[in-house]
Amino acid sequence: MKTPDGVKLDGVFYEGSLKKAVIYSPGNAQLYGTYAKPHISFLSYKLGDISVLCFNPQGVLQSEGISCPEKLPYDVFTAFEYLIVEKNYRAQDIALLGFSLGGNVGIHRDRMNSS
Repeated sequence: MKTPDGVKLDGVFYEGSLKKAVIYSPGNAQLYGTYAKPHISFLSYKLGDISVLCFNPQGVLQSEGISCPEKLPYDVFTAFEYLIVEKNYRAQDIALLGFSLGGNVGIHRDRMNSS
């Protein structure tokens, strides 16, 4: 995935059989591989075979760029657009689950999407 300013994000997409998806947004400088696994298991248990998109924010491991909280909303926006454009999900079928600072970016994503 690439952000609007061309920064490549490292991520993983677990495709489920249902056409519903969750974007897992980690906190600033947190790794999806470490923090997402328990949440993905819980989501699958509670919601069924949904798809989950996890990513590392800018500047974390294989993601390019510089890690800073101000860039996290753009990273989530990128994940949201990826699911819509590349994976053909409808916006109303995508939910955001965030951990720590990652939970705060849903508000920013909604504002960015409406402009």
